[in-house]
This record gives sequence, C-alpha cells and structure tokens, in this order.
Amino acid sequence: MDQHKRPSVYLQERCAELGRVLDFFLEVHRGQMPALDERLVVFLAQLGFWEWELDNVIFAFTTFAERARAWENDSGPALAEGLRARGLPVRFAAVKNVKGKRLARAERVRQVVAPVAELNRVIAMWNALLGLCEERVLLPVEERSELAALGAGVLPDLSKYRRDPLPVPADE
Repeated sequence: MDQHKRPSVYLQERCAELGRVLDFFLEVHRGQMPALDERLVVFLAQLGFWEWELDNVIFAFTTFAERARAWENDSGPALAEGLRARGLPVRFAAVKNVKGKRLARAERVRQVVAPVAELNRVIAMWNALLGLCEERVLLPVEERSELAALGAGVLPDLSKYRRDPLPVPADE
C-alpha cells in the first residue's frame, strides 16, 4: 500500500469481527467445541442474519468514498449548508474553524482508504463456508436438484448467498 495512505480502522475492525465469526464456523473440532457439522447447521439456521451482517460490511465499503468526502471537505460553511439542506441546522461555532483544522490535519495525516483486499478475504471465507455447508450438511446435489425439479421449495445450491469480491484498487 502507498506510504501516503492508510486503511480505515473502522473497516478493518468490521472485517476482523466478521472474519472471527466465520473462522468459528469453519474451524475444526477442538475438545468441548461443537463438532463442525453442528456448527454448519447452526450457521445455516442463522444464515439470514449473517448474510445481513456481510451485506452491511460490503455496503460500508461501497459507500466509503462518499463518506470520506465529508472528511475531505475543507469548508465549514459548505458542510453547514449541506447539513441545513437535509434539515440539520448546525451552530456556526461548530464549523467556523473547520478549514484551518482540516488543513493542519491534512499535513500530518495520510489519506484513509478502504482495505478492499481485507474485505475480499472475508468474502472468500464466506463463500468457502457456504461450499462447506453444501458439501457436509445439505443433501447431495443430485437429490437437491431432483427435489427442486419436482417443484419442492428446495434450493439446488447456496449460490444466491455467495458474494463476488470487490475490485481492488490498483494502488492497494
């Protein structure tokens, strides 16, 4: 990564937290822990929640550039006007020194960027976990396909839950 850039701590932490959860569901049996198949079944039972969590992290990444612009705007009055236009009037004292503070900070702080490679690592773990669920706890693929062909409300696979990695910026 460019020495003039640093990854967003917030986005790194979000990835790390979700990564730890996925690690838990993926790790092999250790003593008192539930066996792998049991954890996979519990994961599938909670799939809607974990899908929502992953989608929220992806959304935080895809909207990062828009949010970062608020930090880069060096005009206090322009920030105040933008907030007022959204029905959020702010006190003049809150924004009067924004430009000077931002210019001083810009000289000593590196540009913050989204750590897309870290998110893609989490997405790869997610997709691997779905594959493991298909392999170990769902009915064999032939049986699922046959049931789906007969009109049963059965998914032939978990592809609708898989996520594509985000494009990694060239400078990351």
